[in-house]
Amino acid sequence: MYNIILFDLDGTLIDSELGIVRCLQYSLKKMGIVENDTEKLRRCIGPSLLETYCNLYGMNMEDGWKAIHFYRERFDKIGILENTLYEGVDKLIKNLSQTGKIVLLATAKPTVQAKIILERYELTKFFHTISGSNLDGTRINKAEVIAFDLQQLPHVNLKEVVMVGDREHDIIGAKANGIDSIGVTYGFGGEDELKAANADYLIHSVKELEKLLLLH
Repeated sequence: MYNIILFDLDGTLIDSELGIVRCLQYSLKKMGIVENDTEKLRRCIGPSLLETYCNLYGMNMEDGWKAIHFYRERFDKIGILENTLYEGVDKLIKNLSQTGKIVLLATAKPTVQAKIILERYELTKFFHTISGSNLDGTRINKAEVIAFDLQQLPHVNLKEVVMVGDREHDIIGAKANGIDSIGVTYGFGGEDELKAANADYLIHSVKELEKLLLLH
């Protein structure tokens, strides 16, 4: 039985494509790169920004951090509002909390931003812990975020814990911490990516996810 449930944010609880894509385009343009391939940018949702700028656009660390500064320039004012909850997510989180499950957030997004987004949807109070990356670039790896969440729960039985996410990073991070994983195909990774990462479960809708988590 999964009594402790960790959730990713982007692509799992919220559809944040619009805000992230526009902020990526804004930051890249500031760095002299015009990117009109929105599908390519969509695939950037999930990994850390530094990973995206350095690995996908060949920036060095200094330029990567410059790009992150430009990204946050737009995101903190506009992009943070350009997202919507997936249908049924608010009901799912409330039901899990009310049935005694411990709900935590584990996102690569900075913690301060994640808290603002959850507060906007009045979901903060249902989360035991809201964890993300730090603004200084530490704890950006998903495995590190999950480990930090687990540290907030002393004497936790890992067999009772599951990570829910839409990208391979969520599945890989879960495995690194010895917990099960649920891959949601309605997000940004897709079924093939989640299968390749060996997610323990594949779920295709929020309704299906709720059924699984409440039965387990």
